[in-house]
Parts: sequence; C-alpha cells; structure tokens
Amino acid sequence: MASAIERNAVHCLKSLRRPTLPLPISKRLTLQNAAPTTTSAKAIVNPFLPRYNAKSKRWSPPRYSLRQQADIVKAMKAAEAITGKPLTSLLPPGPKFPRVAAKTSPAASAALLAPVEWLGKAPEPKVPSANVYGLYANRKRMFKGHKWERTKLSTQIKRSVVMKDMARRVRRYKSFYRRRKPNPLKPARSAKAQKLPF
Repeated sequence: MASAIERNAVHCLKSLRRPTLPLPISKRLTLQNAAPTTTSAKAIVNPFLPRYNAKSKRWSPPRYSLRQQADIVKAMKAAEAITGKPLTSLLPPGPKFPRVAAKTSPAASAALLAPVEWLGKAPEPKVPSANVYGLYANRKRMFKGHKWERTKLSTQIKRSVVMKDMARRVRRYKSFYRRRKPNPLKPARSAKAQKLPF
C-alpha cells in the first residue's frame, strides 16, 4: 500500500515538472528583464492556475482541474505521512493548496529537487461595487421578472385609492341587494303584465 502511494506521489511530481513549450519572445524578454528572485530557481508555468492569453484576451483553464488538484494534494499528503519526507512543499500554490499552506510546510530538501519559481497569478474575482446589491450586481440589464412583479406598483396605487372609500362602497352594495329582496307579505310582482288567453 505504501509503495503504491509513493509511486502515485512521484508520478504526480513528474507530471507537474513536465517540460513546457518554449515561451514567446515577448515573454522571454519580460522574464529576462525582470529581477530574478533566486539565481538557481527555474521559472515554470504553474499548472494549477489559469493563464491569461494576451493575444486572444481570454483565460485558458489550468492544466489540472480542481478535482485533479485535490487528488494530487491528497496523494502527496498521504505519501508525506508514510514516508516522512516533506513532499507537499514541492507542490505549486493553487486553489486546492494555497500559498499559505505551501509557506508553512517544511522546506524541501536539496536532494529531492532544486527550488522552483512558479509563474502565473490567479485572476482576482470581480467584486460588485458597494452601491449595487442583490440581483442586479454585475448584470448588463435587468431581468424580465414575473408579471405581478412588474405591475406591483400600479396595483398597489389602485388598491390604496379603492380602499379609501371602501366603507361607503360596502354600505351601498348591501343596501342594493336589500332593496331588491322580495317582501313575503306583498303579492308577487311579475315582470310582464298578464295576458288573457282569448
């Protein structure tokens, strides 16, 4: 069991250190002009983070999905518990293994791997402005809504106008039917005058 977990962890590390395609000239120039943090560190694109393509102006997804990242972190932690070697410190920072955890984990020994500088920065989530709340935050246009929601204001205005003289309306309604009610002591009224048969 332990050897299988170790093999899985080693495979995860190897797949993370796969050689990537050469960077475009503009990227290489910016990397050369940038002040190097460490002289011996290799610059590798972080496979756990999405990358922004300046040419297409779109974000490409990370090489490993969030589920795969979680599996890799679990395998590394299990292998670390069995072997006692600091393997999680070799993982690049990502959503499933944040930079704080990577900093607090024990340092990787020089015998395992040379230090690596991971390239890439996670995109910051869009935060709606302070004066926009609820359903309309980050929306281009208002949603249609139900019919009763759209006509609610006019309905409330009509209702308030009608309720002002409701007592008088009820009185008039009740008296109308009271007048039309037949009196049992009087003879029955017929709508038409009686006609003789001859």
